[in-house]
Amino acid sequence: LSLLILDIGWCGGLTEARRCAALAGAYLTPVAAHDCNGPVVLSASVHFCQATPNAYVQEIVRAFYYGWYGEIVTELPPIVDGAISAPEGPGLGMELLPDFKVRESTISKTTRYQMT
Repeated sequence: LSLLILDIGWCGGLTEARRCAALAGAYLTPVAAHDCNGPVVLSASVHFCQATPNAYVQEIVRAFYYGWYGEIVTELPPIVDGAISAPEGPGLGMELLPDFKVRESTISKTTRYQMT
């Protein structure tokens, strides 16, 4: 394995991503964060990469970043000279736009997991 690519939205969240990165780091394997789930997961991924010693790269989908991502949240992780950094506000550094949840175009699904 020469590179571990993970998606925080699919691998179990920040806690599981940190476990994966630590295991990869034990084998001197770099980690790349995947982006295709939206601006909130992108921000979480950027925070994750900035706190992960073996983080190599943060993938972004430019068409999404410069397109619909800005229609959902108040701030995006800034990109300056090709480098992305975490927004500086509290938490993930962004909030959902006030009208996001009530828009006609918004589709909301809830999944529940019950441990047995």
